[in-house]
Amino acid sequence: MNDGKVEVAVQQSISSYESIRSSIRYIYKMCRVPMPKLMQDNLKMLLSGKRRADLKEKEGLGLSITEGKRPLSQEAFELLAKTLFYREKKEHIFAHVFLVLDWTLMKQAENCVNCKINHISSQNICLVFEFAKSKSH
Repeated sequence: MNDGKVEVAVQQSISSYESIRSSIRYIYKMCRVPMPKLMQDNLKMLLSGKRRADLKEKEGLGLSITEGKRPLSQEAFELLAKTLFYREKKEHIFAHVFLVLDWTLMKQAENCVNCKINHISSQNICLVFEFAKSKSH
C-alpha cells in the first residue's frame, strides 16, 4: 500500500564526496603516511565520473548546471536589510546585525559567528575586527 508516499533516491552531492576525499587525505597526513598513488588516482577518477554523471543528469532534467554559491546582489541585500530592520521580533534584530556585518566585512559567515566582543575595537571613527584565521589574505 502506497499511503500517498513517494520514494526518492537520494545521492550525495559532489561536495560531500570531495569532503570525504579531503578527510581521507587528512588522516594520511596526520599519520605521516603517504597516500598510495593508486588510491589517489581512484578517488580522482571516482570524483571525475561523479561530476560528469551529475552534470548529465542535471542537463537531462533541465536543471541549472552551475555549482556553488551565487553572490547576493546589492538590491537583494538592501531588501533583506530593510525588511529585517523594520521587524519587531528580537531574532530579526540579530539577523539584521548579522547580515550587515557579514556583508560589510565581506567574510565567510563562520567568521562572524566566531567573532567575540574582544575581537572588536574602534579606531578613529571605524570599527576594527580582528580574525585569527582566514581562508584568504
